[in-house]
Amino acid sequence: MSDFDKDLENLKEYLYNTPTFKEYFRLKEQVENDTELQKLKEEVANAKVKNSANYEELKEKYENNPLNANFTALREEIDNTLLEIKEILEG
Repeated sequence: MSDFDKDLENLKEYLYNTPTFKEYFRLKEQVENDTELQKLKEEVANAKVKNSANYEELKEKYENNPLNANFTALREEIDNTLLEIKEILEG
């Protein structure tokens, strides 16, 4: 393993141990295991495919679910962090 690979592994370990990443993984598991939220997600997808009149209402309900909203916000924060790291590495 090269020094660069070791440094990347250390970075990954560091990131995974930050409060933001820990919370992300905790919320991700909750979202995946929330049967009501998963059912709503499926209803949104079906409504979109069928071009249903209640698609927007279902989508809003799904997006505004507190668990999903927190998870989405955290995912965006992590995406931005990873994008910054990518830009630094490509720099």
